Amino acid sequence: MANMGWAGGAAALRRVACSGVVAFIVGASTTGASLAQIAQAQRMGEGVLFAEPPSGFGSLKPKAAPYRSGPMLSRAVPTNQWYSSVMYERWSDVLHAHPLSFRASQAGMEVSLPVRKRVPVEGKQLEIQYPHEPALTIGASAFTPDDARLHDAGDWHIKIRMASANQYLDATVLHGGVYAYFSLSDGGARIQLAEGARLLSQLSASSDDAPLVIRVEHRGRHWAVFAPPGSRAGSASNREVTIDLPERRRVLSVAALPDPEPATLERFTRHAFAFVEGTEVSWSFDESSGKLLTEYKLRTQAMSGTESVPLMALYPHQVQHLSSRKPDGAAFESIRGAMPLLATTSFQTTMQWRGILPAWPMLGGEEERDRIRSLLTGDVRRAPSMFGRMGQGTYWTGKTLAALAHLMAIAAEAGETEAAQSLDTLVRRRFSQWFTGAGPRFVFDRSIGSVLGYPEEFGSVAAMNDHHFHYGYWIMAAVQLARRDSAWAAPGAAGAMVSQLIADIATTERGRADFPFLRNFDPYAGHSWAGGDGVYFGHGNNQESSSEAVNAWAALVLWGELKGDRALRDLGIYLYLHETVAVLQYWLDVDGVMLDKSFDKPLASMVFGGKYAYSTWWTEEPRQIQGINLLPITPASTYLALPRAYMDRFFAGLDRARRSYDSRGQSDGTPADIWQDVFASFLALTDPAAGMKAWNSRGSVELGETRTRTFHWLSTLRAAGAIDRTVTADSALYSVFVRETGERTYVVYQPAGKGARNVRFSDGTALRAEPGRLTHVVRASQSSPGRSAAQAVGPGSSGGERQQ
Repeated sequence: MANMGWAGGAAALRRVACSGVVAFIVGASTTGASLAQIAQAQRMGEGVLFAEPPSGFGSLKPKAAPYRSGPMLSRAVPTNQWYSSVMYERWSDVLHAHPLSFRASQAGMEVSLPVRKRVPVEGKQLEIQYPHEPALTIGASAFTPDDARLHDAGDWHIKIRMASANQYLDATVLHGGVYAYFSLSDGGARIQLAEGARLLSQLSASSDDAPLVIRVEHRGRHWAVFAPPGSRAGSASNREVTIDLPERRRVLSVAALPDPEPATLERFTRHAFAFVEGTEVSWSFDESSGKLLTEYKLRTQAMSGTESVPLMALYPHQVQHLSSRKPDGAAFESIRGAMPLLATTSFQTTMQWRGILPAWPMLGGEEERDRIRSLLTGDVRRAPSMFGRMGQGTYWTGKTLAALAHLMAIAAEAGETEAAQSLDTLVRRRFSQWFTGAGPRFVFDRSIGSVLGYPEEFGSVAAMNDHHFHYGYWIMAAVQLARRDSAWAAPGAAGAMVSQLIADIATTERGRADFPFLRNFDPYAGHSWAGGDGVYFGHGNNQESSSEAVNAWAALVLWGELKGDRALRDLGIYLYLHETVAVLQYWLDVDGVMLDKSFDKPLASMVFGGKYAYSTWWTEEPRQIQGINLLPITPASTYLALPRAYMDRFFAGLDRARRSYDSRGQSDGTPADIWQDVFASFLALTDPAAGMKAWNSRGSVELGETRTRTFHWLSTLRAAGAIDRTVTADSALYSVFVRETGERTYVVYQPAGKGARNVRFSDGTALRAEPGRLTHVVRASQSSPGRSAAQAVGPGSSGGERQQ
């Protein structure tokens, strides 16, 4: 197998089984694999996907998800979603669906329209919370349920079944839903009103053929319960209403109303029985225009009457990019901002792709190249010691693999062949150790439907946390190896194991038993969730490091393009674009309209379903709080080329927070300049000179960084100018830089084996991209004379310059 691209331990492997189920013996002292484990292992190219953890980890497995029923019993467990807690708790944690929130309880389904609260937290910064405070609880009058189970799930709707023996109450709730939909096997419904809630209407329909409408007010918020014609209501007390439902239409819906106006109630009554039964997102990418079209479709059924079009509330990021008709004026307040209403069974958004690259070419002069070569010497010497500094699991190993793989790419661009090869060997060897189970290993867990890495880190096994963060680094490192050696990435070699990591976080087929649909990504919310079980003290699921999520999706784009897999590339583009749009809006608040004014911070570093905070899971130190939403800095970080006004706000807020932190006498023992290389790199995207000035070459180095990468980044931007996101191209892999003089540098990457192609930019510039190389052209501003040259640069080769 060594002749197929593996290095290190692979040469010692001896195959002992075949015919689709295979294992390898590396030596008893390193594998810890029993004969039973060997018999169950699956061969994946030159790798092995084990069925059991290594010795010493036998009891460490994912938490069981017992609260499932119906179709969900045959599917992989949809961890890391806004609703995942339903499967892990007898009665769910709070489900922040936006604008409504829900919680399954023994009394039934609690329904709430959360309101903003400013909550001081001891030892931390102010949090903005939208707590679940139920106005109504919808239960069954004929039975008391034993538990609540996830019975079905679409792309952004779920059905929860609360049952006892053969009797059940089904509740369908969804993102953007302003109704909750209920159906019962038999009997009627019981509506419990929260303390302080008032009935505002008579408990009877206006006529025999009219629906029953019950209006409720709670803390200034207005609600309506809708039951089909023939329903009869009674009141057992001033806080409980019972509804007898027609035998063939045992359904009802509950809606929050944006205002108490009669016209609003009439509108909501009209749409009350358009029950949502399916939700599905689809996407298509047009490379020639760079446009990503995303379509959201709902499948509905008219449960009473003929109206089958539901009312939906749209998130701000959806409204901003709508390509179809706009919502009307009515809107609900939510933690993500105003969510206006649209009566529809489908809508589309359009987003513009602005390119990424796997690496940047050498654009500086000889002085910069000499400095890079000098820094490389030290970084290559230190490279082996970067492994294991903080941990041996999938996160820290992946982070180091990616850092060294990016360093390898820079060495190749600099023509430092020996350094590049040394790093290549080191990175391959570590991949080989994990992919063949020579110590650490990857395991496929059938009970949950996931690839798990042992040792685990940050609850990646027990709680199913952070898989997209961890595996994103591995896939990004694999991209750099694949650029150098396509055979290494082949399905018969390492490519099969890389594909398993991709499938774990980004399977697009629905209903599978091995992996869930888009494990971490929430199609309607437009971003990822990190928590596996979604149980977080009533706050819903969360994501802290948005930039690590972006890194994962960028890796899919690059791997898909390298492998000629357009479907995977387009999936990566879909995930990357939506994630970055959401990050800029809900985490960084670039436009300054999302965060509460009393929050007084330039970003929300932790975004939950029901709150946002300025904190991390491990420290209250501000530089790490803000920096965790920037790293890793890679050529895919160009979405962070933000307006200078925002940069000023970001760094002024950081300075204030750090002074406050120091004044309280807090310290986590980290250097005062921690992550200074990350901040300098971020600033340089918009202001290269300021970024270079901010960097201390002898200062602290982030654990996933090298001084070589930082200087190469800063010197490239100083030479070529800031990132220009106003110019687009008919290619997926490109970037544009612009100097203050207006001179632009256009860079394109064309994967090897694809042949040369002509790439056209939106400003009329064109260049011929050579395969396997970074090709760039420099053009002066139209208002001033300058140079116009194209240069193709490939790993280990300076290329040749030609005039355009």
